[in-house]
Amino acid sequence: MLNRIACLFSRHKVNRHRVWHDGVDFRSRCAHCDKPMVRTEEGWQAYNETSHADDRRAPNRQAVV
Repeated sequence: MLNRIACLFSRHKVNRHRVWHDGVDFRSRCAHCDKPMVRTEEGWQAYNETSHADDRRAPNRQAVV
């Protein structure tokens, strides 16, 4: 429960067992709330479609079934 509260304050925890590269950056999901995350030059942060949009990004092959 406390971990989900931390997520409300943008203190997400990256699921390091599920990291993948999308052709531009490393990506994963928050281990607590499952929010998409991206690793940029500033470090891990919540993925924002508007600011992180890039045509070179490939979808996660493991998620495509």
